Amino acid sequence: MEKEELASKLKQVHQSGIENRDATTKVILFGVKYASELRQLASRNRLSRTALLNDITALAGIEGDLEPALSTGMNLSVYVNLKKEYVDNL
Repeated sequence: MEKEELASKLKQVHQSGIENRDATTKVILFGVKYASELRQLASRNRLSRTALLNDITALAGIEGDLEPALSTGMNLSVYVNLKKEYVDNL
């Protein structure tokens, strides 16, 4: 998956979160769901995780710093599995 596709998905998730007043939670869950893809993309492009997450946030057109929430999700991905009903909505 490329940066543009991840940025598009992040934009949708973030917008949905704003509408439901749970944007931070949804961004964290996005980080859980796409942790593997994000790690691979950072490695392939020789970017730090922070740089990659900031690039994706900028491509999504989202103002604000989502890197901490995305990083939290990526860190949690080692310990948690998302329920099926949530995976399909992210």
